[in-house]
Amino acid sequence: MPINNFAKFDPRIKCITLKKNVGIAGATTVAMDAAKGQYVAFFDHDDLLVDVAIEVMVRAAHETGAKLIYSDEDKIDQAGYYLEPNLKPDFNYRYLLGCNYICHLTMVDVATMRKIGHLTSDYNGAQDHDFVLKATEVLSPSEIFHVPEILYHWRKTPNSTAVDVSQKTYAINAGVKCVADHLKRQKIASKVSSIRGLTLYGVEWTSRTQPSVTIIIPFKDQLDTTLTCVKNILKHTVYKNYNIILIDNWSVRDETLDFIKKIQENKNVSVITVEEPFNFSRLNNIAVAQATSDYVVFMNNDVFVEDPKWLHRMVGEAQAFKDVGAVGAKLLYPNDTIQHAGVVVGPAGVAAHIHRGDPLSEYGYIGRTMLSHEVTAVTAALMLVRRTVFDEVGGFDEEALKVAFNDVDLCLKIRRAGYRIIFSAETIAYHHESLSRGTDDKPEHETRFFLETQTMLERWSSDPLFERDPSYPRYFTVDQQTFFNLVDPEDLP
Repeated sequence: MPINNFAKFDPRIKCITLKKNVGIAGATTVAMDAAKGQYVAFFDHDDLLVDVAIEVMVRAAHETGAKLIYSDEDKIDQAGYYLEPNLKPDFNYRYLLGCNYICHLTMVDVATMRKIGHLTSDYNGAQDHDFVLKATEVLSPSEIFHVPEILYHWRKTPNSTAVDVSQKTYAINAGVKCVADHLKRQKIASKVSSIRGLTLYGVEWTSRTQPSVTIIIPFKDQLDTTLTCVKNILKHTVYKNYNIILIDNWSVRDETLDFIKKIQENKNVSVITVEEPFNFSRLNNIAVAQATSDYVVFMNNDVFVEDPKWLHRMVGEAQAFKDVGAVGAKLLYPNDTIQHAGVVVGPAGVAAHIHRGDPLSEYGYIGRTMLSHEVTAVTAALMLVRRTVFDEVGGFDEEALKVAFNDVDLCLKIRRAGYRIIFSAETIAYHHESLSRGTDDKPEHETRFFLETQTMLERWSSDPLFERDPSYPRYFTVDQQTFFNLVDPEDLP
C-alpha cells in the first residue's frame, strides 16, 4: 500500500514528498521541522519497531524527566531471525566518543531537538552520531536515560551497514569528522581516527601541558621483576614530568639493598623503606603522603610498559575532562591475552575483570576492549588517580582492605563522589599477574580474603553503583569466570 494511502486512513500519519533527493540529513531535517508532538523518535525506513516501543520510551521519559532516551537493540536477518543483541550501558560519554553505541531507538524531547538544531549533510552516514554528540553539549548526563529493553530490530540487508560497515566508507569518514568537530567545539585538543577501518574511533589527546606525575611501586626483593619494571619506565616513557617512588616493604637480600642504593642515583627515583607486614593500602597511602604531584600512578612491580606514550595517554584521559577521577589501562598476560579491560562490580562476585582471557586482537562486546570508555572500577595494578580526588575520598582503606578489593573500594568512593573512571583501551602494558605476591586462592589466604569480601558486601551492597553496575548491562552475569553471558531472566530484579 502506498504511504499516501496510510495517511488517508490515519490522521496521525503525514506524508511529505520532496521534489529532489536531499540525502539522509536533509530529509530527516524536513521531518524534524514538521514534527508537532512532544517527542521525536528516529526510525529507519527498513527496520522494525517493537509494538510497545513508544509506550515504553514515553513512560521512561515521564518517570525520569530525561530529555533524550535510548533503548537496547538487536538485528534481524532476511529470514526473520533476531540476532546480535546490543545490550548497552547507561549513558557513557567516553564510549560515545568511540562509537555511536546509543544508535537505535533514540527519542528526544522536541524542545531539546530544536535547541540541538538541524542535521547537516557534512555528516551523512554518521548524522545520528553527530546529533547525539551535539545533544551532550546542551544536556547534562542526568537528562540522558537508557531504557534496558530491546525495542528496535535493525534489519540486515546485503548492502546495509548492519552487515558490513566497510561498504560505506563515507560513513566512517563522517564519523571521524563528527567526533573531531564535537571535540573542537568543546575546545579539547585531540586527534580522531578510525580503528581498523570501522566506525570505531580512537581519540588521541594532544594537550601540550604536562602536569606532574608520581609513579608509586611497592616491592619486596623480587629484584629481576622490580628492575625490569623500573627500567622499562625509564627507557620507554617519553612523558617528562614524572618521578618514581619505590616502596621497599622489608627486602632482605643483599642484591636488593645494592639495587636500592644504586637506583637512587637517578634523580627521578626515590625509595621509601617500610618495615611492616604487607599492607598494599598502607604502603600506597604512605607514598602518596610524600608525593607533591598533580597525579599519582599506582603500579605493581610486575607490570611492564613498552609503549612510549603510555603515560601521555593516561594523563590525557584525566586532563581532558575535569570530572575524571581515575584512569586504568589495558593489561595483558605475556601470551597477549587480556588480563584487565576494566572491572565490573556487583553482589554476585564483588568484582571481576571484563574480557579476561580474550585475545588482544578481539574487539570485545560491542568494541569494549578496543574503545576507551567509562567503567565503575579499574585495577590498581596500573591506575592513575587525580591527587586531589585521592585525598578527597580518603585514599585506600588500610584497616579493613589490606590486600584485596582496596582498588575497587577506592574506585567506588571516587564514583560516589561524582567523578568518572575511564578504562583507557589505548594504554597497553604487560602484567605478570601475582608474580611477586601470589594469589588469593591459597589456603593461608582464605580467612583474610573472606573477611575482605564481607567488608565489600557490607559496605557497598545497598549502593546503586554496586547493586547494578551502570557500565555493564544488567542482563549479563557478574562472576570470576564468565562475562557478557546472559543471565536467567527469572534472576533479574
